[in-house]
Amino acid sequence: RGAPGRTLGCPAVILLDTHVLLWLDRDDAQLGHQARKSIALQAVELDAFHADPADRFIAASAIWHRATLLTADQAILNWPGSLQRLDGRH
Repeated sequence: RGAPGRTLGCPAVILLDTHVLLWLDRDDAQLGHQARKSIALQAVELDAFHADPADRFIAASAIWHRATLLTADQAILNWPGSLQRLDGRH
């Protein structure tokens, strides 16, 4: 369960890669200023986590929202960090 204000309106959230990428690409207001700032800072801190900057933003978004990331990316699945994740292949 996410922290107040970070649950995206639901008690449990699965954050799919495309949501944040689309919001960032479209400059969508659904991704607020504070979220953008926090996600960007978190993504920078994840530079050793994954070579792909987009995947760092995706993981940072899931961490910030305290959401579960559904992915098939083996580097993300094997990462020992605190990210909640599910293997999309199962």
